[in-house]
Amino acid sequence: MAVLDQLEPKNVFRFFEQMCAIPHGSYNTKAVSDWCVAFAKERGLEHYQDAVNNVILIKEASAGYEDAEPVILRCKNGKGEVYFCNIWAYPSACNNDFGAGCDYRCKGLMGELYAYVMREAHGNVWITGPDFEKPDGDCDYITYSYFPDDGRICLMNMDYRNERKCVLHWFGEKDFITLKPGELRFMAAPKLDPDEKLNVK
Repeated sequence: MAVLDQLEPKNVFRFFEQMCAIPHGSYNTKAVSDWCVAFAKERGLEHYQDAVNNVILIKEASAGYEDAEPVILRCKNGKGEVYFCNIWAYPSACNNDFGAGCDYRCKGLMGELYAYVMREAHGNVWITGPDFEKPDGDCDYITYSYFPDDGRICLMNMDYRNERKCVLHWFGEKDFITLKPGELRFMAAPKLDPDEKLNVK
């Protein structure tokens, strides 16, 4: 007898209950993995199953929504903001790409969320492309950190074959930065007191 049949949306909870009825503890995932594959085959969905029972199901977007962005909800919470991402997936799946050899630009869902939050609520230090507005392809290869206690900015070019460029925004300044392949660079920056560290743009 179904336990969740009174909950809406009914189809979601019906499938959820079927899946949860299959024993699937750690290292015991073959049965539930095969259930997901059968689910995809019955509906003609593109799907992939690997040797360790990970499954990817692909459902094409509805007509007219092929280029729509993922849905992220933003809510005010006191002085800050809380971001909600509507997804039904095992948490670690949010960072998955498409396996070995995937395109470097495949950030995974959480990567896209981080990029969105950075654009909307970055702090005192961030990078963009030459348009001064958003990261470009070169920025995908550049990692950076700001250490407020030490007063230093660290940038690293993760591309070990090509130089990469960005615009570094820091405390109202804008510097054009060119990093050699694999270069790690430290720059002096203002130190912040503990009560200043939460300040954002």
